[in-house]
Amino acid sequence: MENIYPLGIRPGESIIVTPSQTLSNDEYYLLRNVSIKVARHLGIVGVCNVQFALHPSCNEYYIIGINPRLSRSSAFESKVTGYPLAYIVVKLTLGMNLAELINHITKSTCACFEPSLDYVTIKASRKNLSKSIQCSKKFGNFMKSNGEVMSIGRSFEEAFQQALRMVNEHVTGFDPYPQTVTDNELSALNYQYIFLLAKALQQRYTIERLSKLTQIDPSILDGQPLLYKSKVLAFSDLQIAHYTNCTPNQISEKRKKNGIRAYIKQIDTVGGACKPAKSYFYFTYTAKDDDVRRIITHQVPMIVIGHSFYPTGD
Repeated sequence: MENIYPLGIRPGESIIVTPSQTLSNDEYYLLRNVSIKVARHLGIVGVCNVQFALHPSCNEYYIIGINPRLSRSSAFESKVTGYPLAYIVVKLTLGMNLAELINHITKSTCACFEPSLDYVTIKASRKNLSKSIQCSKKFGNFMKSNGEVMSIGRSFEEAFQQALRMVNEHVTGFDPYPQTVTDNELSALNYQYIFLLAKALQQRYTIERLSKLTQIDPSILDGQPLLYKSKVLAFSDLQIAHYTNCTPNQISEKRKKNGIRAYIKQIDTVGGACKPAKSYFYFTYTAKDDDVRRIITHQVPMIVIGHSFYPTGD
């Protein structure tokens, strides 16, 4: 898991991406090995969350937090990976070992395998500042959010835009802030920050300048042009219509005419190494085929009504 915002912002307020997007292979295994050594040194059997601050240009790191217990992050990690941490902890406490426990998703592998992700997830916090008018809108080292959402996609951009839409139903995606932004505004992180970044990019701020002002890794800020492969980057039909002076229906019809549609992909926790037994799906445009067979039938159609997304807290 990687916090997009720099050190000093409470993780519960930050946007968190899984798997990490900016770590090199050496950096990843460095932090992984240190985490295992910490857990073994403390004699922890169960869950242990180790938080690091890593220097962006060298391997210097600091341990800034250790949580030897189930937490909000544990619940998120379980949902992201399909690995039921709470269930596993209970079984370990009762004296069982990982080799004896079956992976709940695949039903064929054991729990001693580390989850392997071939998708990207984003966790974003939800805030309702109207309930506390005097509350500062700036980020800090204490919690102000009252909930969170999680999105899944095949790319960072796809999951990122989906998360923004789930946080606020009035937001269509990575849309620019309506007013001109300044360097001072970009240096002070607040709850409109993502949209200030979008406006800064529209104002032709360079990636290097933005990274210096925000302390956000440049590889997170850089990317393909907004209108290139827009559906792959999770731009909604409404967003594309806005940028191209069309209607959403026109965009939808053009998309269908060109065979551009969302595909069904399945979460298996092992990176596609084996077929899962449990149904855990998401839709993505960043694919070429479905992981499940679509059944075409001439029987009376049925519709299942459900919530479009399920944010926690309010």
